[in-house]
Amino acid sequence: MKLAVLSDVHGNVEALRAVLADVDATGAEGVVSCGDMVGYGPDPEEVVAILRERGADMLAGNHELGLCRVSGNGLGWFSTHARCALEATARLVTPETVAFLAGLKKHLVLHGCRFVHGLPPDSAHTYLFATDDDKIVDALGKIGQRLCFVGHTHEVGLVKWTGERLTRLDPGPGVRRLDPEAAYIVNVGSVGQPRDDWDKSAKYALWDSDAGTVDFRFVPYDPTETIRKILERGIPERYARILEPR
Repeated sequence: MKLAVLSDVHGNVEALRAVLADVDATGAEGVVSCGDMVGYGPDPEEVVAILRERGADMLAGNHELGLCRVSGNGLGWFSTHARCALEATARLVTPETVAFLAGLKKHLVLHGCRFVHGLPPDSAHTYLFATDDDKIVDALGKIGQRLCFVGHTHEVGLVKWTGERLTRLDPGPGVRRLDPEAAYIVNVGSVGQPRDDWDKSAKYALWDSDAGTVDFRFVPYDPTETIRKILERGIPERYARILEPR
C-alpha cells in the first residue's frame, strides 16, 4: 500500500494542489495530514475543504488547537507573529470549519503506523529537533508502532532507533529503505511553509508499506499568488517572504 503523508499545509492552497497532483501521479491509495492545515497562509478554508473532499485522514496540529482558542485568547505558546497570523486565520474560516477542526484527534494509528503532529505519543507542540536522544527513545518506547510520521518542524528529517543506537538524518529528495528491525520517526517537512532554506518546494512523504520505503517528495510550484494573498489578507509579511525562492 502507498500512503501519502503530508503536514503543515498552512493555508497554502497552491502548494497543496501541486502536492495532490503529484500524489495522484504516484498512485497513492490514501492521504494523511499530520496537522497545521491552517495558520500563516491565506486560504485555510479552502485547504481544509479540499482535504475533506479528498477523504484525507486528518489530525490536529498546534495551529488547529490554537485556532479553536482564538476567541478565548488562549494563544500564550505562540510568538507574536504567529498569534497575528492565527487571528487573521480566524477571520478566513467558517464556524463550521472551526467546529470540524476542534473535533480532530492529536494522534492517529493507521495501517500499523502512528501519526502525530509533533512528537509521539501525541504531542502537537514538541519539536523533534529540540528533543534530546534519550527523550526520543523514551517516546518510541511508549508507543506500539515501529514507524511514526510527524511534522511541526517544517523541515524534512529521519530518526532511526536500532535498540542500541539513535541516528538522525537530513534526507534530501528520494527513496529511503527502512530497516524492518529498527524503529523510525519520519518528519515529512512542510507543504505550505517550508523552512529548509536550501529548497522552497512543497514537501511530503510517500510511504510504501509493501516495499518498506519512504520517498521524500519535493514538489515545485509557483508561490507568487500565495505571496500576494498573504500580503493582502492581513497576515504578517514574514510568512510571505519565507515562500520566496532562494
